Amino acid sequence: MEATVVREPAWVRYGLWVVFPLVGGAVGWFLPGIAQWVADLPDLPGKGPFRLVASFPRGPATLVAAGVGVLAGLALALVAAYERVTVTVARDRVTLKRGDGSTVVLRDRVWAAFADGKRLVIVDREGAEPARQKHDLSRAALAAAFRAHGYPWLDRDPFHDRYRLWVVGVPGLPPGGEALLAARATALEKSKHEDASRMRDELARLGVVVRDEKKTQYWRLAEPL
Repeated sequence: MEATVVREPAWVRYGLWVVFPLVGGAVGWFLPGIAQWVADLPDLPGKGPFRLVASFPRGPATLVAAGVGVLAGLALALVAAYERVTVTVARDRVTLKRGDGSTVVLRDRVWAAFADGKRLVIVDREGAEPARQKHDLSRAALAAAFRAHGYPWLDRDPFHDRYRLWVVGVPGLPPGGEALLAARATALEKSKHEDASRMRDELARLGVVVRDEKKTQYWRLAEPL
């Protein structure tokens, strides 16, 4: 059986290259008029940038602003394309690809997979998570792909009731776990997602599994199944 590739629908993948530039161009087209309207408002502080935009000749300013808006929309579409997640489910492995990076989980390590909100999670027999990837894919499509290739798909996290809220000084963590979770909390607060991801990997090496709810961390120890 050929590998099954789960990705966003074509209208999403290609539509963003049209929608983002159109929206950016429209915003740019109306920007000089909006700037003039704001500049004419009485007793409004911080009008300097709006007065500057309104001071340019309306015709050329409109064309330039619309062009910049289109370019900004293309840049956003490029970022969205780079951040897009693709999951390839094959007989012998599961590959999660995002941007230039990818995570490969061999079949003999997959105990089960499930969706935790907008995250795809793979659990191994040691109770660890070799993959936890945020995505915008169809949960039904992911479930169908895993089941089609004989991988167990669960309706919920089998360890859901074992997670504990992390707070400073919580008992039960292995040596080094407290410091990593504290550093990771700072990274999450500052939206440094790559740093937070690396610290998750370090915690996994200590046998600690982390689950985030917004910027709050929950943790559990990996336990063999």
